[in-house]
Amino acid sequence: MAAAKKKKKKIQASEVDVGNRTLDGVLVDLAEEAAIVVVRVGALTCTGRIVGVAHDFCVIEPTSGRPSLVALAAISAVSPQQTGQSPPAGDRQPHLSLSMAAALAALAEERTPVGLTLVHDLHVEGELAAVGEDVVTLRSEAPARRPVYIRLASIVRCELR
Repeated sequence: MAAAKKKKKKIQASEVDVGNRTLDGVLVDLAEEAAIVVVRVGALTCTGRIVGVAHDFCVIEPTSGRPSLVALAAISAVSPQQTGQSPPAGDRQPHLSLSMAAALAALAEERTPVGLTLVHDLHVEGELAAVGEDVVTLRSEAPARRPVYIRLASIVRCELR
């Protein structure tokens, strides 16, 4: 009986401050635990470790493949692959002060090849060429090498190639 009461108090204590929990705070906690997580973004599933969290995006290093920047607003659900630890407090602030636009602009300076997943599960590939106030310019892959202008807010994931 005493063990059951102790377990109930532990569960209640872990649920007390959920009112302060935010998604970016949960992601910070999961990143610090180096937990492998499954992140759902529309029909897309990203599995890997969260290695950076900002106010509007996180960086996921997959178990195989290249890192991705994922817009927080596009994330439907996050689930750690292993359970058993106490739930994340989720009440902390992200460590990265950079915005997704600024991160993409830094990648554009290097002409980084990327695959962009857009809303409605559209996908475009090419080289990041420039980032403006609300538009990203992608130079499509050969042979066409045409510019593609993409609304910044429509980008849900940027996978480095």
